Amino acid sequence: MESVNETINTDDPDDPIIDLHEADLREASLDDVELEGANLSGAKLMKANLKGARLEGARLEGARLEGVRLKGARLEGVILDEAILKDATGIAIGELNQQAKSLKGTIMPNGSKHL
Repeated sequence: MESVNETINTDDPDDPIIDLHEADLREASLDDVELEGANLSGAKLMKANLKGARLEGARLEGARLEGVRLKGARLEGVILDEAILKDATGIAIGELNQQAKSLKGTIMPNGSKHL
């Protein structure tokens, strides 16, 4: 399988936005992937490995992130509204609160719902 970095194409090389909304990336190995500002809203990332991923400013509204591994992931400014992070590892709730731009209705790693 090719890596996400090898298969992502955008129509405009001057437009850095990567559109992977509703993509099925379950159990994908995305270590150190660079997805700054990407649209991953509604993506299925259950049990994916995002160790060291660069996700600054990414849109993950409604994304399914159950059991995802986030150790060392860069999440500054990420939008996680209504995302499901239940059983995610490698990041503390305090880190999510500090780094994410928005967490409205997000199911946190411990199963609690962010208001």
